Amino acid sequence: MFISGIEPLDGKRAKYRLRLVDSHLKDCLLDLGESNVQTNGRLWVQCTVEGSITNMSSIGGSGNAWLREASLYELPAMIKLFQVLAVRPEQGAFDAADIRFSIDGERFPIHELQLDGNLVSVRGSGWVNMRRELQLSLTANASRRTLVGAMMRPLAPSDSANLLRIEVTGTASAPNITRAGPLMNSW
Repeated sequence: MFISGIEPLDGKRAKYRLRLVDSHLKDCLLDLGESNVQTNGRLWVQCTVEGSITNMSSIGGSGNAWLREASLYELPAMIKLFQVLAVRPEQGAFDAADIRFSIDGERFPIHELQLDGNLVSVRGSGWVNMRRELQLSLTANASRRTLVGAMMRPLAPSDSANLLRIEVTGTASAPNITRAGPLMNSW
């Protein structure tokens, strides 16, 4: 982890730049209090943060995270997501993720989330917070790695290639995942 920044002596807001380079996802999850972690992957994070570390509600910033070579199918949210999608993890396990987020006190708005797998890709947005509560609105698509996904994407406008809309609420360890409805009729 690399941290650089400015901590003004006059009490103004501090500014930091953080980079996490090629970290192990399992170790990061254990450090964040997740127990019985069975997943793995390589994680990169880059973000800017400003505010007072002594006052979490004053913290703000933005950043990106990239996950590669991952086995996310062991996480509780992914297990339920695969059940909703009617996909076995070995068929379409997500092995990559890209996340664009911001920091707003104890809340992390997710502006763009992209999960890529062999059979299905999922995109969406929402938020998570320090209490590990979450609310996400996702759309599932045929993966670009499949023949169907590769053929559908160039022929259809981006939103009309969506197969299913999914809502995720609850907590990271006990998520509630519901189908919000199919989107194929938008063609």
